[in-house]
Amino acid sequence: RVQDFNIADHWLNFASDSLGRYQDPDGLGEKEEGEKLRCLAQSYYMLGHACLEYGLNAMARVAFKNAVRTRSDFAEAYYELGVLHLKKLRNAKRAGKYLEQAELHFAQQGDLQRATLARQLNTPKNEIEENDKAAEDWLKEGLRLQKLGLYQWAVDAYKMAIAYQSNFLDAYYNMGVAYGCLEDLGRGKITSAVGAFKQAIRLKPDFIHAHVALGAAYIRQNEFEEAIRLLTGTAQRVPKNHHVFYYWGTALRLSGRADDAVSVLEKSVALAPDSLQDRFSLGLAYLDAHQHESAGEALLETVRIRPDFADAHYLLGQLFHSHLEDRERSVKHLKTAEKLYSKLKDHEKSARIRQILAS
Repeated sequence: RVQDFNIADHWLNFASDSLGRYQDPDGLGEKEEGEKLRCLAQSYYMLGHACLEYGLNAMARVAFKNAVRTRSDFAEAYYELGVLHLKKLRNAKRAGKYLEQAELHFAQQGDLQRATLARQLNTPKNEIEENDKAAEDWLKEGLRLQKLGLYQWAVDAYKMAIAYQSNFLDAYYNMGVAYGCLEDLGRGKITSAVGAFKQAIRLKPDFIHAHVALGAAYIRQNEFEEAIRLLTGTAQRVPKNHHVFYYWGTALRLSGRADDAVSVLEKSVALAPDSLQDRFSLGLAYLDAHQHESAGEALLETVRIRPDFADAHYLLGQLFHSHLEDRERSVKHLKTAEKLYSKLKDHEKSARIRQILAS
């Protein structure tokens, strides 16, 4: 809500000016004031990013302007102002002014990579001499932003790379990964991820990483048959890739084909015996197929690989309680799971386990 950002803006100033956060017991007023301004500028910059996340472009502009007013050499804030005016507010003249400042301050700080990006944004595309190099520059920027968890900004950087090199395989693939991360954050981008991975496969049909990622995206969409169709063919191409078998088996299990899932996931585990996700998924498939002893063995191997895996201990406790009729082992795993869930602050599961133990 807009008022929430207004409140944040008010409290940034109040906290900085009124709460005594920056006292001066040693008489180092100039140093303390500089640190105060740096932190306040960074706070405005972060507020600007938050506004952009919610499409509040005018408020983002105000926040970034406050950042550069507070700290006149704030290259990142000038850069965001330039991009905002160029792409959202459609004011190329104002964008150019801010991007010039961003380039200058990035260069003074020795960040030549981002100085180059600011210059490229401020230069008409037909005047860029080396499109391939420009595309590589934007790919590197996308990877940097993705590593920082700024996934939408990473997507925008990959789109810039594609603008300079229309068939840029790495940009499409990594853009799909960034869209997938946005989906994990609840931003509803899985369809965009599917589209990016499909384009990567069109550009390079034998790009197995894209096949695996597309299969995983299909599963996220609950398009299990699409995932099965894709990964069945992929497994024939690369019969030694356990990731392919893992997602193939997962799609089979979620589609209700437990016996087929067991067969595929057994191959996955054979290829990667110490893979936590493969071993755990095999245990789930055995449970779905009512192969309880095999499920117990798979889940015990899972907790051998990762002793603090709460879900595996919980399933083992239930399995020993309900099917394998070993109360001592059931209690042991349930108590372990209860402690682990408490550490994870999953109070609902902790309470559920206490009820089982009390019964």
